[in-house]
Parts: sequence; structure tokens; C-alpha cells
Amino acid sequence: MYVKRMNILIVFALSTIILTGFVSALNINQSCGADLERGIVIEDIEFNIPDGYEKNNSKSIVNQTNTTGNMSFVLNQETFTNPDNSEITISIVDYNDFDVDAESLKKICEDADNKTLMGYPGYISNKDSYSQFTYAFNNKAVSIRAPNEDLINQILVVEDA
Repeated sequence: MYVKRMNILIVFALSTIILTGFVSALNINQSCGADLERGIVIEDIEFNIPDGYEKNNSKSIVNQTNTTGNMSFVLNQETFTNPDNSEITISIVDYNDFDVDAESLKKICEDADNKTLMGYPGYISNKDSYSQFTYAFNNKAVSIRAPNEDLINQILVVEDA
């Protein structure tokens, strides 16, 4: 009888340990990366879209090739609006002639201020009606334009930094 009770207690204890580990793994999974309800992926980069903003499909740009001077690049862009017609635009530019790194990003953003947001070193411009933050990721220039810097912080996903 004593051995039977010990076996039941051992099975219960092991089940509790395994279940606790499983729940912990689920919580770790959800704390990294984009939010499950607000997360999006553009060019394999995760972003969170703040509450109240919806994708404006009419302003989406997918793999648009452009040329400026002797430089060509591919643009992917998504725009999100809220009921107040406030916009968030996320642009990812892949230059054909070079990889975007710290040095080339500085040239691209020559009129902006050096700033790190959510672990991403980049450049920010604050205008009267918007803020724009640009950083290098996966050899591309990533730019987020939003009504203010607080929204940009909500959009950035730390996992990718």
C-alpha cells in the first residue's frame, strides 16, 4: 500500500514538473517576437501594429523596383491608418548595389539625428506632424513613419534587434 501511494505521488510530481515546464515554454514563446494579435511580417521582419490601426491595402507596395540617379532599389511598403486618418508607414528598401550597414545608413539619413530605439541603432527625424525612424536590418534600410516616437517604439519588435 505504501509503495502504491509513493508511485502515485511520484507520477503526480513528475506530471506537475512537466506541465510547469510546458507552460513556461509557452510564456517564453509569447514574450519574444511580434504580438500574436497585432504582429505582422514584412520582408521577414516582425512589427507590432498599435491598436486602432488597420492596413490600408490601397497604399501597399510590393517589390517595386525604383532607380534614383545611378542607384536602383526594391521597395516594400505597408501603410496603416486609424479612424482619425492618422497613418503609420513601414518601408523596407533593398539596394541592389550595396548592403545597408552603419556607414551607408549614415549617408542615407544625413539630415536625421542619431538615436537608438528598442535596441536598434538608427536615425530619427521629428517633424511637426510625424516622426520617422530608419535603421539597418538584414542589409536593408527599414523606415517607420508614425505620428510620434512613442508609436514607433510600439511598432518595433525587440527580438529582431
